[in-house]
Amino acid sequence: MNPQPAPDYDELDRLLHDAGAELSAAEVHGRVAGFVCASGGRGASGAALLFRDEPGGSDGQLEQAIARLARDCQARLDDAQFSFEPLLPGADDDVDAGALGDWCRGFLDGLIGGGLRNIRGLSGEVGEFMKDLMLLGEAEANPEATAEEEARALAELIEYLRAGAQLIYDEYRQAPDN
Repeated sequence: MNPQPAPDYDELDRLLHDAGAELSAAEVHGRVAGFVCASGGRGASGAALLFRDEPGGSDGQLEQAIARLARDCQARLDDAQFSFEPLLPGADDDVDAGALGDWCRGFLDGLIGGGLRNIRGLSGEVGEFMKDLMLLGEAEANPEATAEEEARALAELIEYLRAGAQLIYDEYRQAPDN
């Protein structure tokens, strides 16, 4: 029996709405990805616990979707083809600084939920990424940017988030404790 695939953005967004959750699909994916990274992949099955205290967080369908999302995150982070990427609204939707900020804030929450402590005290490349992530979580779109400039900047930021998440995952996958 093949496991169900991870939900896409629209499916996760619908499940969140149906459950009465107040989180965006981007924030949920960020939180799950952060949890998987901080636990070094050892705790992907516990990712749904991050949402128990959220409105709608104990909805059965949503819990199953989050478990599928966590397995998918771990598989993509383990993939030699570097296939992990943030779950953001599709090309037909408006991917903006808000969705990207939601993902970044969720990722930071997930890192803490996954056991990573003293985020501000990290050094080296991981510490630099954390500082950038905190700033990106508060970023707003440049109203003077053209659509082309905005698309290029977004693509660069997504690539940076992919690389940073992979860096953290690889770092903590090898570490016995966080």
